[in-house]
Amino acid sequence: MLTMQPATYYPFALSASATALVLSVITIVFVRRQLRTVLRNREADLLVKLYQSSSTSEMEQALSVVWSLDGKMPPDSQRTSCERACVFFELLGTLVECRYTGTEVITRFFGSLITGSYEHLRAYIDDQRKRPYDRNFALNFERLKNRIMNAAEVSPGIGQHPAATPSRILKDTDVR
Repeated sequence: MLTMQPATYYPFALSASATALVLSVITIVFVRRQLRTVLRNREADLLVKLYQSSSTSEMEQALSVVWSLDGKMPPDSQRTSCERACVFFELLGTLVECRYTGTEVITRFFGSLITGSYEHLRAYIDDQRKRPYDRNFALNFERLKNRIMNAAEVSPGIGQHPAATPSRILKDTDVR
C-alpha cells in the first residue's frame, strides 16, 4: 500500500483545490454568458411583438388621434383611441418597472413616441386620475416617460424626435 508523506500531500491537495476553483469560475462565466444570450433573445422577441402591435392599423389610428390632440381633452368619440394608446404605453412601463426589459431598449425603440404621446395625453390622463378608482391611471407610463426624459438629460438626443409616430421613426432610422 502506498502512502503519501504529509510534505507531498499538501501541495497536491492545494493544486487540486486551485484547479477545481479555476474550473468552477470558468463554468460560472460560461453559464452567465449563456444566460445573457437567452435574456437578449427573449428581449428581442418581445420587441418584435411590441413593434408588431404598435404598427397595427388600429394602433396607428389611435396614435394619430392622440397626436392630433395637442394636449387638449379628447371628445367622447376619441376616448377609445386615447385609452388604447395609454394601455399600450402602460404595458411598456410595466415591463420596465418589473425589470422584464431594460429602459434603454424601450427608449431606443419607442423613446420619442412615448414622451410625445404622454405630453399629448396629459389632459386625458389627469382627467382619468380624478376618478376615485383610477388614481393610478397610466402611472407606469408616466414613470417610463420620466426615465426617458432623465436619460435624455444625461445623453442629449435620446427620446427627442420631432413628430414621432411608429412609421416616422421607422423611416428615419432605416439603415441605408
